[in-house]
Amino acid sequence: MSLFGSGGRGKVAEFKPGDVAYLPVGYGHATRNVGKDDVELVLTFNSGQYQEVSLSDWMAASPRYTLANKFGVNLATFDNFPKGSSFIRMPT
Repeated sequence: MSLFGSGGRGKVAEFKPGDVAYLPVGYGHATRNVGKDDVELVLTFNSGQYQEVSLSDWMAASPRYTLANKFGVNLATFDNFPKGSSFIRMPT
């Protein structure tokens, strides 16, 4: 699981069966199964409302300076990024 927040804060963690994670309100996150077996996730929400924002939508809506700050890179890194929704594919 990847967790990212403001000010360039972020963390990547791998979980084993039975592990539990807490994600603070306002943090973006992504999950990926890196194992060979199926994964079951149990999600609970403190507000009772689920909201989904894709990473590509979030990046397209964020100012370049915010992205540069969050990812710790130069502003020019995002010059050619899409300005709307895009499918982001993980390399295999």
